[in-house]
Amino acid sequence: MYYIVGKPNCPYCDKAKKLLDNTGIDYIYEDLSESPDLLSILKNMGVRSVPAIFEYQGGFEQLINKLNNGDSYG
Repeated sequence: MYYIVGKPNCPYCDKAKKLLDNTGIDYIYEDLSESPDLLSILKNMGVRSVPAIFEYQGGFEQLINKLNNGDSYG
């Protein structure tokens, strides 16, 4: 599942949602203009543009499995 943060009148936000809709992939969309606290969180993460797209990885066990399989994040 994906989590998308976007804003109104953002063509790339619309394209991301349409792509996931067309492929049948579930996502949650949050409008940045309706969640002002979210802007601060994104800035702290270094996100400077929208859409900001995140993939849900699971919980602790999924993190351990991901790390043990040699996948890295950076």
